[in-house]
Amino acid sequence: MISSKSPKILIADKNRSFMKATAEYLLSMGYFAVYPEAKTDPEKIIAMLRAIKPDAVVISSTNGKIINTIKESIHMGLDTYFIIKTPYMNYRLPGDIPHNRYTILTEPIESEKILDVLKEKVHFPAADQKESIAIRKEVTEMLKKIGIPAHLKGYTYVREAIIMIIEEGDPFGAFRKNLYQELAQMVGSTAQAVERAIRTAIEAGFNRGDLDFIEQLFCNTIRSDKGKPTNFEFISLVADAICEDMDLQCFPEVVTAIKCKKGENK
Repeated sequence: MISSKSPKILIADKNRSFMKATAEYLLSMGYFAVYPEAKTDPEKIIAMLRAIKPDAVVISSTNGKIINTIKESIHMGLDTYFIIKTPYMNYRLPGDIPHNRYTILTEPIESEKILDVLKEKVHFPAADQKESIAIRKEVTEMLKKIGIPAHLKGYTYVREAIIMIIEEGDPFGAFRKNLYQELAQMVGSTAQAVERAIRTAIEAGFNRGDLDFIEQLFCNTIRSDKGKPTNFEFISLVADAICEDMDLQCFPEVVTAIKCKKGENK
């Protein structure tokens, strides 16, 4: 199961622009927000529900299996809260769905309104939220310096992998426990596709980024006889650098073999 200090929010809607905008807004507020990468169909949403076990789901009333999705979460013993967006003024759910498991919002809906419901219904300690926002900001700035284009699929995977590893504090453990598969579950993809996308994103960063900054950060992994860092080396080193910058006690001994020694550039 995906590990995160932040509440996990699954967004399911036919409008991809809405899903992307809502996810990015909630991510900026410290939440762990995900949505399907490909076509949003009811069966995929239920599969993601089982895999991610989200704290809340933002879902459209036009989803053909919305009732099944809610009942599935109850059957699994989850406390998942549902925020149901609908174009219908008098939309109602059947009486056998507990009223304390959902809120109905009539469209149009701003991201801020969804956040208001989450604040009321989903527990998120202020200290954890503050730290989550700070970590995400640091990761975003680091990837910008490295030069990974934000529009690439791999950018999102790299960003979330780094954050997950920082929060878990054990990159070796995270990779042993199939980090690629966990990332794939976030978007309804495959581990192989995630691994390829991460590799493409890293290569793009090394081809267009700040070479001085990259050499300083990855000095022992970009020598001519070694080439670019592996996905593992890249994610671990960036996570370690962010932990140092933020004075977080993450995994001080974990990248000894691959990180730069002070004063060493190549």
